[in-house]
Amino acid sequence: MRPPPPRVHAQSRAFDCRKALAKSPVMRRNAALHESEQQRSTNKHRTSHYWLDTHIDPAEHIWLPSTGPGSAANTSTDSECYIGEKDCLKVGEKSRCAACHIVAHAGCFALLTKMNLTCKITFRDSSVKQPIKEAPEAAAAKHHWVHRWKHEGRCQQCGKSFQQRMFREKEVIAIACSWCKQSYHNKPSCFTIERLDENCDRGVLSEMVVPPDWVIRLTGSSRKRANNAGAVKRKRQRSKKHRPFVVKALDSSLPGPSQPLLVFVNPKSGGNKGSKALHTLCWLLNPRQVFDITALKGPKYGLEMFRKVVSQLRLLVCGGDGTVGWVLSTLDQLNWAAYPPMALLPLGTGNDLSRCMGWGGAFTDEPLSELLGAILHESTVTYLDRWRLDVQPNTNNDTDFGDVSEPAQSSLPLTVMNNYFSIGADAHVALQFHQSRSANPQMLNSRLKNRIAYGGLGTIDLFKRSWRDLSDFMTIECDGVDLTNKIKEFKFHCILVHNISYYAGGTQPWPHDMPEAFSKPSCCDGKVEVLGFTTATLAALQMGGKGEPIAQCSTVKVVTRKAIPMQVDGEPCMLAPSFITMHFHSKVPMLHRDKKSGQQTTTPGIMRRPVAKQMRPVQVENVVPCTSVILQIPVLVVGRHDYDSYRDAIDRLKDTAFEVGFISVEAETELDQARVQIQRLLTDHPCLPYEPDKDWRFLDYVTNAEEGTFRVSRHQEQIHSVSDVCNLDECLMLLDEAFPSMTHRASTIGADLLFAPPRPRHSQSTGRPRRRRISETLRIVLSSDSKETHL
Repeated sequence: MRPPPPRVHAQSRAFDCRKALAKSPVMRRNAALHESEQQRSTNKHRTSHYWLDTHIDPAEHIWLPSTGPGSAANTSTDSECYIGEKDCLKVGEKSRCAACHIVAHAGCFALLTKMNLTCKITFRDSSVKQPIKEAPEAAAAKHHWVHRWKHEGRCQQCGKSFQQRMFREKEVIAIACSWCKQSYHNKPSCFTIERLDENCDRGVLSEMVVPPDWVIRLTGSSRKRANNAGAVKRKRQRSKKHRPFVVKALDSSLPGPSQPLLVFVNPKSGGNKGSKALHTLCWLLNPRQVFDITALKGPKYGLEMFRKVVSQLRLLVCGGDGTVGWVLSTLDQLNWAAYPPMALLPLGTGNDLSRCMGWGGAFTDEPLSELLGAILHESTVTYLDRWRLDVQPNTNNDTDFGDVSEPAQSSLPLTVMNNYFSIGADAHVALQFHQSRSANPQMLNSRLKNRIAYGGLGTIDLFKRSWRDLSDFMTIECDGVDLTNKIKEFKFHCILVHNISYYAGGTQPWPHDMPEAFSKPSCCDGKVEVLGFTTATLAALQMGGKGEPIAQCSTVKVVTRKAIPMQVDGEPCMLAPSFITMHFHSKVPMLHRDKKSGQQTTTPGIMRRPVAKQMRPVQVENVVPCTSVILQIPVLVVGRHDYDSYRDAIDRLKDTAFEVGFISVEAETELDQARVQIQRLLTDHPCLPYEPDKDWRFLDYVTNAEEGTFRVSRHQEQIHSVSDVCNLDECLMLLDEAFPSMTHRASTIGADLLFAPPRPRHSQSTGRPRRRRISETLRIVLSSDSKETHL
C-alpha cells in the first residue's frame, strides 16, 4: 500500500495536535477560568442579575446544567455540542440554553460567540425605534432556526419522523424554530432557503407569548444630567427604584398576543418539578415573561413590569396555595384597580385552591404545553371571595389556664384569608409540623415525606386530645349570633372557617345532604362555612368523614382567653388572647378549568396529520386510488415504577419494557381501534409474566418529546392515531399498573436472559433472528417477588 500524500499527513497531524492541545492542562485551566467567568451568567433567569444587569445582550443564551436535578433535558432531546464533532473542544461541563435548547461545552461558549450563534431575541432596547406603522410585516420577528443532531416529532413538510443514521458520522438531521417549534428535515426538499426570510407566527401559543418588541429595556441617559453632589445623591435614590424593563403593548395595528401570560414559578415546590417547570416554560414562552418568585424575593418586580398591559394580562402561578396567597397579597399592595385572572399549576402539598378551580391536586402527567393551551381554550373566569382578619389583643383576660409551652404572638401570620382559618387541634398539628420542617428542612423536602410527617403528628395529637372543650377558652359569634353553646354541646377540638370546597389536601368537610337552612357552598357567594371537629372526625376526613356544620355567615367574631394555636391558609402560629373579627375583603378573578371531553388540544411543534400547505389542483381522471399500508409495530409494556423513574428518558424506559408482540395496523388507525388488537394480544399471550390489567394506557413519547413521556387519556383515544403517539419505525408503548418493575430484578435475572416473548418457528424464514425463550429462572424470580403474579 502506498503511503498517503503529504497533505493528508499534515492534516492528520494537525488534527491530532489539536486534540492533544484541547486535552492539555493549559487548555483545561483556561476553560476552567472561562467557566468561572460564565458561572455568573449561568441560571441567570433564576437570579436578580438576569433582570437588573444592563449589560445583558437581547440575544444572550441562558445556560443551565444539561443534567442533574431540575434539568429539562432527557434522552429524547439533543445532547450533542452545537459546535459539532469537528470543531468542538470537549472542554468543560455541558450546558443547555433554556430559551433555544442548544447544548454546548463551557469551553465552546466563546466559539458560539465568534460564529454568531446567538439565542432568540427576548427584548429590545428603548433606543431602538419602533417599526413603521405602514409596514406591519416588518414588526413580525423572524424564525430563530437552530439545527438538531437528535430530534423527536415529525417534519412539518413531509410528515415523516426524524431518524438518526446508525454507525455513521453524526450529522444534522433537523432544523427547528425555537419560537413556533416547527421542525423540518435537513433536506432541500423539506427546508428551503426561502424559509430563512419567513415571519414567525409564534406557533399555537402565539396568543400568550409576549413578543420581544413588547419587552423594552429602558436606558439611563436621563440620569446623566446631574452635575453636583446633590444631584448625584438624588440619582442614587432614583436608581434604587429604577426598573430596567417594562412591558408595553404596541399599536393595535401591529400583531400581538390577545392574552399575554405572566408566569410565577416557585422552584422549591414539588421537589424538582418546580425547577423543571421553570425551565420548560422558558422554552415554550418568552423567558422574559417567566419569573422565579424567589429570585427577587417576591412577585412585585414582575407585576410592576407588566402593569401597562394589565387589561389583557393573564397570570399563571406554579406552586402551592401559599404561593398563590403571596401573589394576591402583592397585588393588594400595588392597589391595582382590576386584578388579572389567575390560573394555577399545583406544585405544593395541599393544593386545595387548585382543586377548587379545576386544575387538579397535583401536577404529574400532563405536558405543560397542553396546560398552556387549556388556559387559552378550556378556562372561564370565575371569582374568589377573600376575607379580612382583624386582631386586637385581649388585655381584660384575668383567667389563668396554666403555662403555655409554645411562645405566643400578638398577630396572625396573614391578615387576609383565601382558603380557610382554623382554631385548635388542626392548627396545633400544623404548628408542630412547621416547627419540625424549620428545624430539619432536609428531612421534609418532598410531598410524600410531608404527608407522612403530618399524619404522624396528627395521630399523636389524636391520643393526647390537647385542645378538647374549646368553649372553655373562647367564644364565637356568626352574624351577631352567639354559637358558643353549640361548641360546648359537641365538645369540639377544632373550629374551621371555610371559604372553598376543599380542605386538608383534597377532603370535602362540608356534608352534601344538608337541610334547607344551609345553601350549597360556593367560593364566590359572599359567605363562609363554619364547621366543628373532634380529633376523631379530623382523622376520619381522609376516609370520607365530614365535619359538623355550625353556620353560614358573612361575619365571624372570636374572643380567646388563652393562647391557642391558629392557622390561616396553612400558616400556623400560637396566638395570644385576642379579639378576632373576620369580614369581607375583596373578590378577585380566577381562571376555572372546564375540561371538555373529546376536545383535542394542540401542542407546539406537532403536526397531527401531514397536510401539504400548497396543493395543486388534481384532475379527476388522474386520481389514483390510495392503498392503505399495513405496518407491523412491536408493542412494549412498562410498569408504573419504571415509568415514574424514566419517563424523561425514553431510551432507558424502553430498556425496562417487555415486548408483548406485534400488531398490524395502519399509520392513521385510531388508538381505540388499536386497543382491541392489543387487548387480544395480551389475552392470548402464551407466557406473559404477569396478570394484565384492562385499564392500561397508551404512552405518547413523540408529541411532547422535549418534556418527556405522557399517558394518553382514555377519552382522547378516539381523536389520536397510532402515528400521533409513537414512532412507527420503533414501537408502540403501553403503561400497565399491574406490570412488575424490572429495575428491582435486574440483579437477580441473569444477563443472558432476554425479557421477550418467544418467536414463532416460521420467523426463521422471514430473516429475523429468533430470541431466546424465557427461562424457568425468570418465572421463579417473578413469582417469588409478587404473590399476585400469575404466569
